[in-house]
Amino acid sequence: MARTDVAGGADWHAKTLGEAILQTAIFALVGIALAIIGYKLFDLATPGKPHKEVLENKNMAAGLVGAAIIITQEFQQSLPVAW
Repeated sequence: MARTDVAGGADWHAKTLGEAILQTAIFALVGIALAIIGYKLFDLATPGKPHKEVLENKNMAAGLVGAAIIITQEFQQSLPVAW
């Protein structure tokens, strides 16, 4: 018996290993793209340039803040999937 979503659409579950790998790769690429976009928006919204501070001035604290932002975004994006 095929699963359908609430709207009566097609089954979204992978039927082969290749489909599962493709869906996983797409999900990963979308997640990485959203993380980069989120970091760039943070970079634009903050005074100064955190990106420059990390790369040119080797500021470890700014790097940790950037990493924390990316990790938090990824957690928030994956939370709805886990529930």
